[in-house]
Amino acid sequence: MKKTTILLLLMASYGAQAETTDLICSMDEINEVTDELTHTDNVKVSVPDKSSHTVRALSYYNSDRAVEEWEITPAHSSYRYRKIIDGDIIKYESSSIEASTGKVVGRTHYDPPPFLRIRGHKEKKTSYSGQCYLAPEVDSDNGSEAEK
Repeated sequence: MKKTTILLLLMASYGAQAETTDLICSMDEINEVTDELTHTDNVKVSVPDKSSHTVRALSYYNSDRAVEEWEITPAHSSYRYRKIIDGDIIKYESSSIEASTGKVVGRTHYDPPPFLRIRGHKEKKTSYSGQCYLAPEVDSDNGSEAEK
């Protein structure tokens, strides 16, 4: 669930750049290798209100790179992340939040190369789903929930 939380926090940091809608999510993550189920509550997410489609590539050493892709529409918000080493995709993450229902679905696949496996990195295949709700508005004067 740690990776899912990181993914959603990345969505939150991206959303902080524009007008956003704040959400609180409850999610179940299933490890597809071990069939282990992990449940997490109160994951905070900020989703940008404006429609957009952005792709950002981050370069590392030589041909190693990571690619982040965001697609924000009135109907859904989608996030895709790919980490590429020596031309092979070793990590792939994707998630989507439906605007009308608040339903969250996603998937993570991590297949480390042999030199990382020697260092203890293990293959990971997970899928997750959950539900998001609008976060209560907080009154900035006294830190409590604002009355509607």
